[in-house]
Amino acid sequence: MIKLRTPLNSVIALSGVLNRRLAKQIPEEEYSYIKVIERNGKNLLMLINDILDISRIEAGREEFEITKFNANNLVTEVVTMIRPQANQKNIELLFESSVSDLFICSDADKCRHIFDEFRQADGSTTRRFGGTGLGLAIAKKYSNLLGGTILVKSTLEKGSEFTLSLPLRYVADNRIVEVETTTDSHQAIKQTTLKPVSTSSDKTILLVEDNESAIIQIKDLVEGMGYRVLVAHDASEAFGIIDQIIPDAMMLDLIMPGVDGFEVLETLRNAEPTAHIPVLILTAKHITKDELKFLRRNNIHQLIQKGDVNRRELQSAVTNMLFPDTVEAVKPQRKPQPIEGNPVVLVVEDNPDNMITMKALLTGHYTVLEATDGRAGIEMAKEFEPNLVLMDIALPGRKCSGTQFDPEIAKVFIEKVLGSKMHFAGK
Repeated sequence: MIKLRTPLNSVIALSGVLNRRLAKQIPEEEYSYIKVIERNGKNLLMLINDILDISRIEAGREEFEITKFNANNLVTEVVTMIRPQANQKNIELLFESSVSDLFICSDADKCRHIFDEFRQADGSTTRRFGGTGLGLAIAKKYSNLLGGTILVKSTLEKGSEFTLSLPLRYVADNRIVEVETTTDSHQAIKQTTLKPVSTSSDKTILLVEDNESAIIQIKDLVEGMGYRVLVAHDASEAFGIIDQIIPDAMMLDLIMPGVDGFEVLETLRNAEPTAHIPVLILTAKHITKDELKFLRRNNIHQLIQKGDVNRRELQSAVTNMLFPDTVEAVKPQRKPQPIEGNPVVLVVEDNPDNMITMKALLTGHYTVLEATDGRAGIEMAKEFEPNLVLMDIALPGRKCSGTQFDPEIAKVFIEKVLGSKMHFAGK
């Protein structure tokens, strides 16, 4: 885990350099992408640090330095620390104490960390949730280690009240170990009322995605096709939108906070107004065989791996999803386009570093065509008839299954598309 910090620090540092150098040098929208990269790099670093903190706590490697200190002074420090953020949001921050001195025996630094984890690292409106999502968990674990508790009471549209209770004197035997309990959020969301409402003649796609970078990427690709894109960051937002408008299609992430995409999909299929909405799954998750069976059983249109999304593949999938009966009929029949000059090599590789390496080795002697998945490779092979295909065996995007290509599939690919035999060589 610690080794992840080195390349991540490079990403953060270099994106910071680009942030400064390219200010007012490129279009504002593109410049904002750099901010997204830098911000999410910092978020990932915070996540790594938080995971290390939790691992250290749960492994029992925390050391305690017990001293006697004035708790009122600690609270004053915390109030001073978070007051600027409260002022920015027009929140009044008050601290009242009936006594001037309230001495306790505990670990002063760990008491102060508890409060540090409540702070939101980035208060911008583009951040829906502050920190990494582990801050409160860490604060709770530290309070339990000190023999205390954190309780929360929330009132809709009014706010939340957090209460930290600590013993006056720390005793190692009084540490609190709690058993995690879960609620059946799936059953709760199943009770959501779904109702169709008249829509405009334009095609509307609901994108359910919590990752800001993916939202920017997908919206840019789909809106460029002339479709309207509505965005929901979680299941609750998605069903709130569906209460008002039934989209023509949905693009659904599987890993989201709270209720995941699997539960959302099952709920859609069990409600009459949304039972037949075509759903395209976007995910960076490795799909198990059981999960794949579940997705097939719930009639997903297609599964596409996130990350380096191929524009042509995604737009083709969206068109096919919205117009399933006409897309093949109107698809123009293309004749292979021979490329003059050097022999043509088609490289089918989803790893960008490997692709760069292959281009560096081949450029100058061969004309290099690039494809990042099997489907794009098939399309390019049909269109240009390359002299040679260099293909990775493990590729995303085999039809709708989300599984990887195997050697036999690759063999069929070459022989059917190019009408020639093939040999295998390891990387």
